[in-house]
Amino acid sequence: MSASRKLKVESNRAVSSGNDLFKKGQYGDAMKEFNRALKANPENAVAWNNRGIILLKAGKSLESVKCFNEAIKVHANYSDAWMNKGLALAKIAKYQRAMKCYDRAVEIDPDNEIAWNNKGNLWSRRGKYNEALECFDKALDIDSDYVAAWNNRGATLLKTGKYHEALRCFNRVLRRRTSFAEVWLQKGRALMQLGRPRHAIICFEKALYYRDRYAAAERAMEEAIEAKEAVE
Repeated sequence: MSASRKLKVESNRAVSSGNDLFKKGQYGDAMKEFNRALKANPENAVAWNNRGIILLKAGKSLESVKCFNEAIKVHANYSDAWMNKGLALAKIAKYQRAMKCYDRAVEIDPDNEIAWNNKGNLWSRRGKYNEALECFDKALDIDSDYVAAWNNRGATLLKTGKYHEALRCFNRVLRRRTSFAEVWLQKGRALMQLGRPRHAIICFEKALYYRDRYAAAERAMEEAIEAKEAVE
C-alpha cells in the first residue's frame, strides 16, 4: 500500500471513530478525531463537514461555514455540506445565501429530506407559508415518519389559522414521540384557538411534565385556566 493510500485509510478510520464519539455526545473528542483525519488527509470532505457540524452545535456559525466551504471545495456535489452551510448561514441571518444553499442541496439530492425541511423552516420564517408547506410535504413524501417535518408543518398551519390540520400534524408527532414538550404546547395552542381550553390544559400539563420550568407552557396554562373559568 502506498504512503498516500495509508494516509487516506488512516483519515477514514479517524472519521469513523469521530462519528462514533459524536453519536455518544462526546463532541470534544470527536473534534480531535476529525482534526486527526484532516491532518492525515486535508481533502477528506466528510471530516470537514463533520467538523463544521460540531462548530455549528457550539454556536460558532462563521467558523462552521469555513469548514463546509472546504468540504464543498473537495466535493462540489456534497448535498449535506451545502445543506449544513445553509443552516449555518441562516443562524447568522444570511437568509438569501442560506436559501441558495438549500436549493443547491436538493438540486444535487432531491431525496434529502432534511434539506427540504430546513428550506421549509426558512420560508416559514420569512412568512412564505405556502412555500414552506410545499417543502415540508416534499420532506414527508421522502420520509412519512419524519417527526421534525410533521412538527414544522403543524406549526406553519397553526400560524395560518388551519387549526384542525395543525392538530393532525401534532398528533402524528406525539404518536411517535410522546415526550416532545414543544409539540404538546403547540397542540394546546391549537386547541385554545378552537375554543377548547379544557383539552388545552391537559396538553400544557403534558408540556410541563416533560420539560421543567417551561415558561411558555406556564403562561399558556394560565391563559387556558382563565379561559376555562370564563365559560364555566
